[in-house]
Amino acid sequence: MAKASKRRLLLVRSGPTEWDLSARLQGQTDLPLAESAGGAVHAQMLAVTMSGVSSVMFSPDEASRQVAAWLTEGDGEGRDAKVQQVEALRELNLGLWTGLRVEELETRFERAGAQWMADPAAVAAPEGETIADLESRLLPVLEKALTRRRTSTAIAVVVRPIAYAMLRCRLERLATSDMTRFVGPWESLGPMWFELDKDDPRLAVAPPEPVAPSKAPAA
Repeated sequence: MAKASKRRLLLVRSGPTEWDLSARLQGQTDLPLAESAGGAVHAQMLAVTMSGVSSVMFSPDEASRQVAAWLTEGDGEGRDAKVQQVEALRELNLGLWTGLRVEELETRFERAGAQWMADPAAVAAPEGETIADLESRLLPVLEKALTRRRTSTAIAVVVRPIAYAMLRCRLERLATSDMTRFVGPWESLGPMWFELDKDDPRLAVAPPEPVAPSKAPAA
């Protein structure tokens, strides 16, 4: 009986853009997949087992849109899933850090850059979002999507690297300081299946922390 309430989630990280490959912080800037990586990403998506998937939800950016299209390419089971762009799945807003290379972040915002590399939830970019902001808009959407579906179906979610890293930590019950493990080379971070209970606490928005993340000063 316990298994009757289980829901399945396929978490997919969007393929890399040129900014990703050059270690630039992309945030919500909308860029296509890097041409040099397109073939490999396409092949990876065609190899994914889509059994039971009824819906593919993706972040509103060109790279995620392309990956979602490839997940539903062909004739296999789940390849006929409904594809839906979801605004709430958009990547973290990195404010004034957008476009900086990681080494520039660590040079121009030395203290904040070190905090970001140690734990992205501990600091926020000037005019940007916190990780808590990202959780509060993204997690309820996934919880609702999973709750309203039959137990025999699953959903796939395609998001950009920071949102992916946050979700990996949530779903694997890791601390936000582990997020940096999941923003590395995309080749080692392929699609992953997760099984969740109805009303799973891993998708619950955490209560506000007593001390807010520090805001990095503008350069």
